[in-house]
Amino acid sequence: MKKKILIIILIVLVALIIILNILVIGNQSQKEKSSLNDERKILINNNSSFREDKEVKGLLFTNVAGEYDGESYIISYTIINQTDDNIHLGELTLIVKDKNGTEITRINYNYNYDLSSGQEYPTSHIINDNILDAYSIEFIANE
Repeated sequence: MKKKILIIILIVLVALIIILNILVIGNQSQKEKSSLNDERKILINNNSSFREDKEVKGLLFTNVAGEYDGESYIISYTIINQTDDNIHLGELTLIVKDKNGTEITRINYNYNYDLSSGQEYPTSHIINDNILDAYSIEFIANE
């Protein structure tokens, strides 16, 4: 009988040790993930010529931003139809250049979207190229 009680106590102790180890390891892993998220900072292109509003064929490109979130480069902007008419937004080319006018990247999008007068269309795109030091961005619409 004493052997059975000893075996049961031993099994309970081993199970308790395993459970405590799982809890401690899980807590450490959660702390590591939390500290990684705290350390990740979003880097932003603050160049005023890159961020300034641009108007092309009655479309205003505003709220232009370039950023890096630690994993991806992102270009975001809002398109506003400034005309009194509906505009079909088709092909759009973005040309991003450095301070010397050298092209960093050229991006083509096909929106196939109709914008009514005054309508705003916010959008963003993940790209592969580093745009944090970009000096300018040119929009070519519907060509």
